[in-house]
Amino acid sequence: GEDVGFETTNVKVIGVRLAADPASGGADVLAQALERIRAHPGVVEAGVTDAILLQQSSHGNVLSQMPPQGVQLFIDTHGVTSGFFEVLRPRLVEGRYPTSQELDGPGRVVVVGERMARAYWPNQAAVGQTVLAAGNQPFTVVGVVSDGRYGSWDTAARDVIYGPYRSFAMGSQPNIVLKTSTESASALDDVLQIIAGAQGVRAVRLDAAEDLLAESIRPRRLYAFLFGGFACAALLIVGVGVFGLLAMTTGRRVREIGIRMTLGAAPIAVVRTLVREHLLASTIGLIAGGIASAWWIRVLQSYTYQTPVYDVRAWAAAVAAISLVVLLGTLVPSVRASHIDPVKALRVD
Repeated sequence: GEDVGFETTNVKVIGVRLAADPASGGADVLAQALERIRAHPGVVEAGVTDAILLQQSSHGNVLSQMPPQGVQLFIDTHGVTSGFFEVLRPRLVEGRYPTSQELDGPGRVVVVGERMARAYWPNQAAVGQTVLAAGNQPFTVVGVVSDGRYGSWDTAARDVIYGPYRSFAMGSQPNIVLKTSTESASALDDVLQIIAGAQGVRAVRLDAAEDLLAESIRPRRLYAFLFGGFACAALLIVGVGVFGLLAMTTGRRVREIGIRMTLGAAPIAVVRTLVREHLLASTIGLIAGGIASAWWIRVLQSYTYQTPVYDVRAWAAAVAAISLVVLLGTLVPSVRASHIDPVKALRVD
């Protein structure tokens, strides 16, 4: 599948609700629950992020530093704990991931996305730079990672900054992200039990990251299904219409066909003449229809995700399908007409 910028295989996302804000003790409660979760033998790694993952939403901005002149940026903030990078593993482009002590303690380090790094520090290394965030406090950039599509699979990656959960956390509904061992069938149930037994935190939602990705493009799939269905129905209607029209047109030329055959025209010559005339007309129609379609198909671009509306193979398949219908609609009545009795054909009014 397409790379969305972070790991999704065997990753679970547990949405939790804290009884207190992170700054008022919620972070400590969450840290205790996270420690017990990591201790489970079926849990490979676990971490926390306050970002709303794959929910078509934004999580706000704690960056105090204004972007460079002429750069329009909205920074999507991810307050994260240790384990987050080990679970989702965004690709490291420059520098390093923060250590557990830096993320879980009062660390002053951040990781930024590629787009933000290029915009804030063009033509220079982002690692080692300082940004102001979380109440105008200085944070040092220690790493640059690939941009992830945390809002939805089919939307552009946002400018993002990752910082220590205690400094960057916003709201009291974070997500626990964890990777479980495939050998431990009960690990996820045990994790939910651990959360249920913790004071001041409760689970409100459980999803597999792969399911969230699929759900994020469900509307697109619906559009694709509808457009595909309409296209098949339209092709069927066009095929029936063209077939009937050509059969009727050929039927009206029975007398002409009889005259041609009386004058010595071979049946194959009659078929060739009719097919050539009908294919010429259909070719003109295809060219005119193609020009009109190329103009209007741009309207559909907003409903497609990274699907080129001018795909050569798709257009060639459509032309081939219509041409096949025209060819069959021409050959069948033409061959039938070439086998009629010329005497009977001349008697047709």
